Amino acid sequence: MFNFKRYFFYISDFIFAILTFTAVFKLRYSSLFFPAVGTRELSYLNILIFCGYALTILIFNTAMKLYELNRLSRGKDSFVNGYISVIACAFTWTFIFYISKYDFARFVFFSSLIIIPIVQIISHKLIFKIMTRRNHQTKIYYLGTKKNLNLINELLNQYNDILPSKIIEISSVKEININPKKENHLIVIDPCISLKNEELSVIYEYELNGYKLCNAADLFEYFDQCLPSELICETQMELFSSYRIQTSYNRIFKRFGDIFISLFLLIILSPLILITALLIKITSKGPVFYHQKRIGLYNKEFVMHKFRTMKTDAEKGKAMLTVKGDTRITAIGKIIRPIRIDELPQLINILKGEMSFIGPRPERRELMEKITAEHPLFYKRLLVKPGLTGWAQVKFQYANSIEEMNKKLSYDLYYIKSISLLFDLKILLYTIETVIFKRGAL
Repeated sequence: MFNFKRYFFYISDFIFAILTFTAVFKLRYSSLFFPAVGTRELSYLNILIFCGYALTILIFNTAMKLYELNRLSRGKDSFVNGYISVIACAFTWTFIFYISKYDFARFVFFSSLIIIPIVQIISHKLIFKIMTRRNHQTKIYYLGTKKNLNLINELLNQYNDILPSKIIEISSVKEININPKKENHLIVIDPCISLKNEELSVIYEYELNGYKLCNAADLFEYFDQCLPSELICETQMELFSSYRIQTSYNRIFKRFGDIFISLFLLIILSPLILITALLIKITSKGPVFYHQKRIGLYNKEFVMHKFRTMKTDAEKGKAMLTVKGDTRITAIGKIIRPIRIDELPQLINILKGEMSFIGPRPERRELMEKITAEHPLFYKRLLVKPGLTGWAQVKFQYANSIEEMNKKLSYDLYYIKSISLLFDLKILLYTIETVIFKRGAL
């Protein structure tokens, strides 16, 4: 089960892209097929450029979430997103070649970009089938609470085509039947239960007989890259201790990146910011900007800035979550909210150090108190700076209830536990797809 590695898909896509460009190049400049076209030698410079093409495609593929488990197992979305990826690649390299005035063999470039998504889908399906193939349905023995069993059932139902399974709830490890030669076995232990030494000995003996053992939280990290708060017990609080989170990257290098990128975006997006401000002013009564107190790092309040997208009396002193079809949203708000233009003034918050580009979204104190009353782990989000975008924002829809806020918390907890430069870059790329398809906003 736990042998799925995404880097196989990155490597295969990179190699197949280079091979496609090379094959089309050879075909184009072979006198046998195109006698009217002059010949060209495949130079090292051509190969280097093909590598650049392939790397760009990988970046945009990541942005289009083509390496997510549910995309790799299903072809429809991958086909559409694959072509969006190569179109973005085409625009990027056309701009580069326009600036550099390099003769880049347009036929080779554009013909290959038409072929590559088809090659990728075929290769993804083949590699995925090889990596996830199994002869029998996986039999999962679950030892834990009923509530967490329901969570696991919901998860596995979403990925049943990846891991066909049958869950057997047990009250003792002695209820497990050993039959390793005929079936795949997986023992899932709820992290919030305690086991006696003799029970652990039995489980370890089962492992020697071919069983696989995992923590219930491992299933969520493996499939959905989240960490439900229900699966975090008192003995695991160290997972989110500040000494683990405040690394050199998180404290120093990330701050330098925030300053540089926020200044850069404020400059190049200044025309869009001015146009948006003008449209808000002439289409609705009230101020252009909306200022609201939010909770940031270490529970400190700060004033977050946004373009106003609601009527001036939208909340009337009471904190309210936005719901689908909310009548409080203005005409301009309905346009700029889905594509996140209303968030651009938060570049000022990032420049001041109150926010970061990547992190959990900041909440109001009233909502924080409501959520933490039911889900105390929500406080752990305050160990990192709030962000303009985050893992929960690119993985889950807009939350308009306490339970959905708890679902988003599971992604925030996973981010806090796994924070790194590569993870932040991945979230930035995922944000592109989220904005293009207007996901997670009302």
